[in-house]
Amino acid sequence: MVQEEVTLYGLTLQEFYDLFYLSPDSPSGLRWKKTVCSTAVANSVAGSFSETVPCPLWRSKFSRVGMIVSRVLWFMHYKEVPEVIDHKDGDPRNNQIDNLRNVKVKVNCENRRVINDTGHSGVYLIRDGMSWRCQGTKANGERWAKCFGVKKYGFNGARDLCIAYRKKHESENGVQTREVTLNDIR
Repeated sequence: MVQEEVTLYGLTLQEFYDLFYLSPDSPSGLRWKKTVCSTAVANSVAGSFSETVPCPLWRSKFSRVGMIVSRVLWFMHYKEVPEVIDHKDGDPRNNQIDNLRNVKVKVNCENRRVINDTGHSGVYLIRDGMSWRCQGTKANGERWAKCFGVKKYGFNGARDLCIAYRKKHESENGVQTREVTLNDIR
């Protein structure tokens, strides 16, 4: 039985080594090993930073195939195809290998930066303004939700209870959410 060679974006590990080299001093973490076109010159930074929301990342192209640079870095360094690459510090510009981790999609989704008025993932005011709702996913994949009424607890009280309830579930299920308010990104 012949073992099939592992590939990422249709390229083998050796093909990646023929094209790129890992470079901690490169902003993307990767440099071109040889010149392959006018925009991919030997020893130049491989990739460019794309501010595309909701997923700003270092991206590169080879032979018309788009690549996420952090996945290429992981593949070249650990010699395994990652499921999803998460930036531990939450900064997609920081592709240092010790800032990357291979995680499940669920973990990456729950471990993203939060951009809302509360600064807490899964906590929001219901449209009618009468209650705050928090929601999330348990370790077994089951979804949960809970509402706290403004009439019963007051506006700030209901919001604070929601945040506390959500944090309790995060700690029970190993979720770490980076808290960022709208003011942090303005």
